[in-house]
Amino acid sequence: MKLFNNVLTAVYSPAVIFCIAFIGAVPTNAANLVSTNTSRTAFNQISVPDKTSDITVNGSHTASLQTTKVKDTNNNYVLNSDLDKLIANIQLAQATTAPIRIEAESMTRSVYRLESNSLASGGSMISLAGSSSTEKGTAKTTFSGTAGNYDVVVAYYDENDGVASLAVKIKGSQVDTWSLNQDLGTNYVTNNNRVRRTVATGVTLNSGDVLEIEGTENSGEYARVDYVELIPTSQTTPDPTPTPSSTSWKERILNSDGSINWTEYTNVAQNYHKREMIDYRFGPKYSDFHTTAESFPLVYQPSSDGIIRKNAGSWCRVEPGTDGDPGAAWITSGQMLFSPDADAPAQYRFGSSNMRNSDGAISFTDNGLCLRARAEWTPDWWNRNGISVPITPAVSEYDEASGGTLPLPPIATARGVGGASVTGFLAFQNGLIGIAGTGNDGYSLEGYLNRSVKLDAGKVPTAMTVTNNNEFVLVTVWDTVNRKGQVAVLAVKNRQNAQEKRFYWGLPGWPTVQDLKVIGYIDLPFAAPNAIDVTVSTRLGNPRGNNDNYNDDLNSQSVRNTWYNRQWDDTNNKWKQTAQSGYAIVSSRAENKVALIDLRPLLKYYRQMYLTTQANFDQTKNEGTSANQWPYAFSYAPQQKPVIAKVLTVNQPTSVATGNWWNTAYSPRAERYGEERKPLMIAYIASMDGNVRMYDVQSMIYPNATAAVSDNPFKSFQVGKNPVQMFHGFFSTANDDLFIVSRGDRAIYYAFYNGIINGVLRDSRLKDPVSVGVSIDHAGYGGSGPSKTMYSHVMSVMDFSGKQAVNYMVNDGYNRNGERIPFTGSNGENLIFMHGFSNPVKGNPFMVTFEEVI
Repeated sequence: MKLFNNVLTAVYSPAVIFCIAFIGAVPTNAANLVSTNTSRTAFNQISVPDKTSDITVNGSHTASLQTTKVKDTNNNYVLNSDLDKLIANIQLAQATTAPIRIEAESMTRSVYRLESNSLASGGSMISLAGSSSTEKGTAKTTFSGTAGNYDVVVAYYDENDGVASLAVKIKGSQVDTWSLNQDLGTNYVTNNNRVRRTVATGVTLNSGDVLEIEGTENSGEYARVDYVELIPTSQTTPDPTPTPSSTSWKERILNSDGSINWTEYTNVAQNYHKREMIDYRFGPKYSDFHTTAESFPLVYQPSSDGIIRKNAGSWCRVEPGTDGDPGAAWITSGQMLFSPDADAPAQYRFGSSNMRNSDGAISFTDNGLCLRARAEWTPDWWNRNGISVPITPAVSEYDEASGGTLPLPPIATARGVGGASVTGFLAFQNGLIGIAGTGNDGYSLEGYLNRSVKLDAGKVPTAMTVTNNNEFVLVTVWDTVNRKGQVAVLAVKNRQNAQEKRFYWGLPGWPTVQDLKVIGYIDLPFAAPNAIDVTVSTRLGNPRGNNDNYNDDLNSQSVRNTWYNRQWDDTNNKWKQTAQSGYAIVSSRAENKVALIDLRPLLKYYRQMYLTTQANFDQTKNEGTSANQWPYAFSYAPQQKPVIAKVLTVNQPTSVATGNWWNTAYSPRAERYGEERKPLMIAYIASMDGNVRMYDVQSMIYPNATAAVSDNPFKSFQVGKNPVQMFHGFFSTANDDLFIVSRGDRAIYYAFYNGIINGVLRDSRLKDPVSVGVSIDHAGYGGSGPSKTMYSHVMSVMDFSGKQAVNYMVNDGYNRNGERIPFTGSNGENLIFMHGFSNPVKGNPFMVTFEEVI
């Protein structure tokens, strides 16, 4: 970095963040800088020309600091002479340099031949097909990009009609060799058997270095190679920040030597639902990291009441009356959990409200549009029948059934992310797991509203997640009796997709849950799990499905055959399939461990029982609570039990997230980049220091591959301290986008699946964010044109210490059909976030989930 007069020169990747601090003598017109050698810090991101696909964008660039553009905090311009006193600390933003893809067909070949195929990247690959069955071939390329550190990935096809082999040399030294011995269900080239293998990580490449692939065919497998990808990596790893800078927060279940204090472990578990422990669960807050408060911006609010209007009359207001039911409406609703204040009204004592995230409507009288970006939990004329009420009706029923002994509030709420998950799940400190709907639809009122099940005594739930299409519920457990951590697995009986008559256990379904059963527990290699997420590999269509499965009774062999023979990534029929693969990720912040759980044994077992022989299917008809009644317990059918595939050591993991592939709302962002399946192959682990690690988990996604996860992430990116949640959802901006909540920095990071940070929300209104949910809000019918509809994504933030639910409108970057509301600030600038409305809560809100009201 160089500073000459008012010109700053820096070497940077395509986006850099300048941290600019005034030091030395205070400018005479900076009235609020009252002493010499004080400092003021400001951050500014400078965008460069859009060359994210051009590796040569790195280099020296000049940014001029203009005297008319730099002000102090009293809005005074800084004198020209004082600009010499600026020091710029340059930090790399998240790397946006695209990987370098080298098509195999462009490499210099010996024996290897070209083979055309539309499925291959670039339409061709290299292959040893066409001669003897024992050929060897090589393909070489000379690196001509920018010198740096790279991960090297080879994409190839692993067929099941032989055992070919591949080897890779870089700069003359062999870095990897392996056999192509996976059975991925085909002996040719399909999307199912293209495999990406990382053969080297962090290797230094300079111009002129040679990369060579050697392939050896075997039988009918021709060592086909599609491409090589060079992924730029950071040359340095940030030093970990294992604990907050303040000594005011500590991991209370640990002894001084790092071992578990079992007395305190039990104490925390027994009081897991109480405010003190909820605060502890989410870890250190802003004041634990920052001894001096920063100055936060005030995010632009386009309307003081949080309502966006377009040609709408007086019917569009906060509390509409009978005139406020003008036409078609869109509403999202679910459960908000909070620790109620002692003086809160009686209806708030349960700590669970049915909250609407937002709603919108079009008038059939004046054709006006009304979009209300307000989180509400009180009813109005649009939100009747329990959509928006201070108490979740199911919780009241559970409490009544317990004789008033139910520990409140619930400790967790969760929903599936693969379809319209009207039914939500609630976990309570005493081990009760129950369901709750959105309140308005007939599905929530079918008589199954209060279905629940209870874990074994002494097992305290600490976190919960649901497979994409409500097949299974996974609950992390602190076992205070046996002093170990576990994952409880619950099978869900729900309505088969795309029809209204049949219910099956453990298969994709919506929206009604008819029953729950605990089928077993998975022992973890640690005692105190604190976070969990899950994904499975189905791509389903809208679960309503227009009754496409009306005649798909699985009691028929022909129907079972159709369902069983679907490939795991079949996109032609989006209803007649079940998950064949998937995984869960579980972390222990206190014990510095993360476990990856392979769900394929469980998923394959349910396919075997439901989709193969009549004899197997008939066994599923004998339902009951005993271990030997369907669904069978792990103790009766142990072959179905998921297995721990990998244990990672990560310093203070605070949150985890699985990748996501597809949902029925919008296509994944990765589809834009021609890699729609890639997010499904990534697991994300965030740690206390704000580092988010990305791991390759594709071996647990291919149904027949051997699980093999590296000890090292293939990439990482930085967010704020203590990232307590990484949200991805069904109706979110894109289902592979992540919204990462940094409690330690009072910030929310909007990240893409590939680790690129799209935007950062820091708002003076937000005091203590701990949880978010993101959904879409429509006024009018989506797709009917900008004059007849408008939309925005709306994010609800649970502000724990601030005791409020704060809504923001989020710019998804698409503007589909020109229907998105304008994201323009008061000075005409483009925005990613706009404030909707802040609604006070009668307590400390800490978790929220919601879904479209049917």
